Amino acid sequence: MLVQSIMKKEVITISPEATAAEAAALLEEKGIRCLVITENREVKGIVTDSDFIFRVVSKGIDPNKIKVKDMMTKNPKTIPPDIDIFEAIKIMEDLKVRRLPVVKDNKLVGILSVGDVASHVVVRMEFLRSS
Repeated sequence: MLVQSIMKKEVITISPEATAAEAAALLEEKGIRCLVITENREVKGIVTDSDFIFRVVSKGIDPNKIKVKDMMTKNPKTIPPDIDIFEAIKIMEDLKVRRLPVVKDNKLVGILSVGDVASHVVVRMEFLRSS
C-alpha cells in the first residue's frame, strides 16, 4: 500500500516570516500539532507543538518576537506519495519523527503522521475481524 492512500491531503501551512505567536494561534485554531513551513508550496521546514515548548517557552523567548524560520526544523525529510507505507514507517522510526511531509515535483501534496498509520491499522484490523 502506498502513502498516498492514507496521507492527509489538506496540510495547514504557514510562512517562515510568521511569528511563533501566529503559528501557535493557528495550531490552536485548527486543533493540530504541527505546521509545515512553505514558500510557493515548497517545504522549507516543519514546526511542532514540542518546538514551541523547547525552542521558545523554555528559553523565555517572546513568541511575538521570534519568527517561525528561527524556530522550525529546517529542510525536514520528505517522502513521495508513491512510497510504500512500510518504507515510510521505517523512515519515521529511523529519524524518530512522527510526521513526514509528502512532496511531489518539489511541491507539498500531503502529510503522513504516526496517527494516520495507526488509524489505518485499526480500520484494517476491524475489517479483518469482521470478515
